[in-house]
Amino acid sequence: MKKLITLIIVIFAVFFSATESYSQDAHLSQYDASPVLLSPAFTGMFTDAEYHMAAQFRNQWGALGSKYTTTSMAYDMPIDEKWGVGGYILDDDAAKYFNSFSFIASGAYLVTAPGYSKYKLTVGMNLGFVYKSTKTDFMTFDNQWSDGNFDPDLPSGEAFEKNHILMPEVSIGFNYTATDNEKDVNPYAGLAVYHCTNPKESFMNNAESRLPIKFVFHGGAIIETSEVLKIDPKFLIMRQRNAMEITPGVRFHYLMEQQKITILAGTHYRIKDAFIFEAGLEYRNFTYKISYDFNTSELRPYSHGKGGLEFSVLFRGNKSLASSLL
Repeated sequence: MKKLITLIIVIFAVFFSATESYSQDAHLSQYDASPVLLSPAFTGMFTDAEYHMAAQFRNQWGALGSKYTTTSMAYDMPIDEKWGVGGYILDDDAAKYFNSFSFIASGAYLVTAPGYSKYKLTVGMNLGFVYKSTKTDFMTFDNQWSDGNFDPDLPSGEAFEKNHILMPEVSIGFNYTATDNEKDVNPYAGLAVYHCTNPKESFMNNAESRLPIKFVFHGGAIIETSEVLKIDPKFLIMRQRNAMEITPGVRFHYLMEQQKITILAGTHYRIKDAFIFEAGLEYRNFTYKISYDFNTSELRPYSHGKGGLEFSVLFRGNKSLASSLL
């Protein structure tokens, strides 16, 4: 435990040495709705089902006239007591001008002994590719403005040697989760590192532009206040080059025993960006969630406080699915 605390302090020092800004990769307000997207260390590391399937959709900045959408689908499963496998696809579309598509295979390993009741340590790795493309025909450039008027027939003055890039993706993750049923408070924390190979991402062959390594640090605690109410204070910190995203928050889980439904409600604050409110429910094999971002950044006068609407669905599957749904 002392080593874990020391590691957390070091990670915090690294993160907060950066200038606060916003991540260059796509981000999701419901960042843990598809755990395999948050960290490869979560891949197949569950015991409540034989496999998980998750889908997410995010739509933002519609108030500015150009929609940015992010869509993901994920699947993972344990293959024995020590291993988990899975993967995901992630599509991030920036107003049809720029698109990033990721196809990732993921695996994880349980470091602690199976069935150990105090805590769980897991490690994981992602392997795949990221495909980025741009449509220069829809872009505007300084050289196309003449006497205060835009003329699309004027040359842009820019030379794009290619409109698409295929890059390798390698990422690793570590996760610690306390699982002591005799305690009312069980903390958890994890670190994931994305784009480990720092691949080239320039659309111009002679430009030395590389995809920055991204660090993701997340944690929190499950607090059981009663048999029907759990409180989950949590945080997410992401750093990519000199960009920083910090999101503290809290989620409440309330069990309606007679209906066998768990109500979910939470609020988060992405610092200098948005207040996030979420609601959802767990029923039988499904978890449904919806969230909305209220913009607080410098774009607020233009967005009128509107941010992003996000949906997610998580399905826990079993071989005896038919009987579980009856």
